[in-house]
Amino acid sequence: MLKFIYSCIVALFLYVSPAYAAKVAVIGGGAAGVNTAFLTEEAHDVTIYEAGTSVGGHVKTDLVKVAGQTAVIDAGAEYFNKISYPNLVKLLEYLLIATTAFTLTVNFFHLNKKQNLVMPPIHDHTIEFNSFRPSNLLKLIQLKWVIYRGRSILDSKNYSVTLESFLENLILFRGFKDNFLYPFLAAQWGVSVLDVKNISAYQGLKYLINGNDANNEWLEATNGLHSYIEALTSKLSNTNIQTNAAVQSVIKQDHQYKVTLENGGYELFDHVVFAVNPKIAGKLLENSKGTEALSDTFKKVHTFPTKIALAKAEGENMRFLPKENPQVINIRYDGQNSALAMYKTWKTKDDLPAVIKTWVTNDIRADDDKSGPLANDVSIHEFEHVYMDVKYYEAYKAARAEEGKNGLWFPGIHEDDSHEGTLNAVINVARQLAPESRRLGIFA
Repeated sequence: MLKFIYSCIVALFLYVSPAYAAKVAVIGGGAAGVNTAFLTEEAHDVTIYEAGTSVGGHVKTDLVKVAGQTAVIDAGAEYFNKISYPNLVKLLEYLLIATTAFTLTVNFFHLNKKQNLVMPPIHDHTIEFNSFRPSNLLKLIQLKWVIYRGRSILDSKNYSVTLESFLENLILFRGFKDNFLYPFLAAQWGVSVLDVKNISAYQGLKYLINGNDANNEWLEATNGLHSYIEALTSKLSNTNIQTNAAVQSVIKQDHQYKVTLENGGYELFDHVVFAVNPKIAGKLLENSKGTEALSDTFKKVHTFPTKIALAKAEGENMRFLPKENPQVINIRYDGQNSALAMYKTWKTKDDLPAVIKTWVTNDIRADDDKSGPLANDVSIHEFEHVYMDVKYYEAYKAARAEEGKNGLWFPGIHEDDSHEGTLNAVINVARQLAPESRRLGIFA
């Protein structure tokens, strides 16, 4: 009799514990979705639903033709460093993904004036003498002060302070903030100077501080970051990947969830993993009983479009770079707003033009530029990014509070907008959903 009771208790535990779910749906086939499947499929039967034609999401690699040859360049997520991205580095090493090291230098230049600042002022055995002019040196000193004071925001994980409220309380010159710092940060995000002010200071300063900590020593996947997505999917053995499979709704039915596709098909799952942004997750959950408040919080999150052009760096395309001394990152400023262009000389042979990756969401060009707003002979890629303001972090906190309850998981809603942030959210889910997964040992 005691043996029977014990067996019933064990069976009940296995039924209610998330560690023993039989079927798991992962909505979204981007980095969060594929990594979740990779880390949980040893314990579960996993199905990935991807609305697009292929997995990868914002991890997208393309080829640019240069003099009959092809150069590999990432259209979406790309560079990382060993200091701020430890788990991503461990994963790429496990997958044997080749990497290329480079010094991340920046040239901030005014399109309509002969003004520019190269950072860091000393790099690669080169001294940027222009950066030591009094006006530029004063900018560098103030930038260091912002980094120093910004650490308190990161250390305390204070998400509710906006960039504007934080920076306006620092002792900084007005001209520095208006004509350098806000445009500098806005270009990193691909938003207007006005919009960047409302981004959470935690997220708005994180790239800047992390880059400083890495001593500008960065890496990229030699064959494009999508090569690691391909390596991950090749290792999936207990995951069913369905592309062109847009999910319409997720409805709780008794102890399971009914995942219905836009084509009318559906399937029941024990757990549902939302590897999508909160806006999408909120829409999918809006008719599921018990998640109304969570859905409303998620749907309040804003997103914004990003348009990126990939091209070879020659001819008219050079107008997106400074006329002299282009660096890896080049921020063009027209006196009101800014945009970023990456200039990668190491992607091609020495006797061939480099390749550029240019943000062209907004038309930011010199006053005398009579050409069109886009580069010539380009490959255009468009993405939808989450606007990481206070509303986003309200959604983030709500997601963490509900994580794992009733079989819902939210790795698509992560602490910061980086590949490391995505991976950390996935690892946190996997440690609860599949704690015995041997693949978690990669991150030990």
